[in-house]
Amino acid sequence: MRKLLCILSALLLLLSSCAAPAASDSEFDNALYMASNLNRNVAAAEDGFFFTQDRYVYYVPYDTMEPRALCAKPNCLHDAETDEQRKALCNARLDSVQTAECLFYDGGALYTLTAETDGGQITRVLTRISADGAERKTVYRFDRQPQQEEFGGGTYMALHRGYCYWSGTQLDADQQAESGLWRVALDGKRQAEYLGEPVWDGCTLTPLHLRAVGERLFFLSPLASTGEPMVPFSFDPAARSTARLFDTGRPVSAGSCIPWNGGLFCAMIPLDERDPENPLSFAAHGYTASADGGDVQELPGSFNGDYIADDRYLYVLLPAALAAMQPDAVPLRILDAGGERLRCDLAAEVPGYRSLCVLRDAVLILYEDAGGPGICWFAKSDIETGSLRILPLTR
Repeated sequence: MRKLLCILSALLLLLSSCAAPAASDSEFDNALYMASNLNRNVAAAEDGFFFTQDRYVYYVPYDTMEPRALCAKPNCLHDAETDEQRKALCNARLDSVQTAECLFYDGGALYTLTAETDGGQITRVLTRISADGAERKTVYRFDRQPQQEEFGGGTYMALHRGYCYWSGTQLDADQQAESGLWRVALDGKRQAEYLGEPVWDGCTLTPLHLRAVGERLFFLSPLASTGEPMVPFSFDPAARSTARLFDTGRPVSAGSCIPWNGGLFCAMIPLDERDPENPLSFAAHGYTASADGGDVQELPGSFNGDYIADDRYLYVLLPAALAAMQPDAVPLRILDAGGERLRCDLAAEVPGYRSLCVLRDAVLILYEDAGGPGICWFAKSDIETGSLRILPLTR
């Protein structure tokens, strides 16, 4: 049952969305910006953003929206190189990226998870890359993970204000397992710090879909030992205290929360509306709440698929893979505090659309079609006109 709930949660965030911090350290800049999700391969910086594609890292300045390989070596052909030995010399090349890529930006540097393989044993490594791509340094090796433990590049990790937080299990010096929340400083000078197991009302929690908002971590967890229902919580790393957020009034099988409009937006799948014989047929309900989990209100419509927010808009995308199973659903909806502002059918212009990334002045649409992965975008100013001009970025 626990695995099924995790699969449902992953489907709700299918190939989920991403964003990254602007120059200031405001509450919004450090909200969902530092959360990791499946295939999070875009990270925004002050004047542009980075992304990975086909194991190369690219930088795109906002003023030109033209990608360039993150390598300043003279005479390097970057992604046009055909010689395998020369490929490895390109600063933009990542040869050991995990299948679920992840990319973060924090404090002027990039962070990603790479892998070391020794005799079939894979050790995930948090690696820092300088903003020009020239230097790489190991921040932390996750070599204390039990063999079966799932970690890295998924829904259990968040980079936020100089730390990498994650939910999982590590072995101590006596090979005893310690489960719960952890963090390690991004300066790479300290060992991992165990924050303990979140507990609420005598129940030990299993944090899923970790998010960092302000000074707190937000996550969902099964409340009962059976794995049902899922409940949103927050955790204060300084006080090591856990707080339960709002209650929808009905059992929830899966969901996730993101910050929006100075509070929270949460999409939840009610347990009594899920077809046990068809896990892909579900309807996520949308709720808004204040930052402390109060003043809960349900929004009209369905919130299946991928959703992301900035300081004004909430973007809801039903990926093409799910849209094919729900032909009456609208692929892209954009809402503000007053309700729905725009809806758009992306199928004709962007075949294989799968997720969104919110930048300062633009929104990226990540897609994958017969030609492979690609990225296109539209300006946020288009939302006011009610018509999106979708422009190519790659391919």
